[in-house]
Amino acid sequence: MAPAGCGDHNTMVQPDASCPQVCDLGAQRCNGNNVETCGPGADLCPAWGAPTACPADNPICGGGTCGRGCQDDCVIGRNASVNSGSWS
Repeated sequence: MAPAGCGDHNTMVQPDASCPQVCDLGAQRCNGNNVETCGPGADLCPAWGAPTACPADNPICGGGTCGRGCQDDCVIGRNASVNSGSWS
């Protein structure tokens, strides 16, 4: 990636080889129900950014993204066979 400069529209900067590898640029993680994204810090080394709260329609953070949380695969009134994986 090219360093940002006058007239350059690419703002991502390749971290210096001496930087500690705290995170991979562009990676996301959860901090409670907030998402943090890895980007260049003040010293241009990778750093976790400020947390962004998950929105009300996808309030649960998991795997670095906001979602609705667990969803029940069960259907009321139906039985599943654990061994065959079939529904009856």
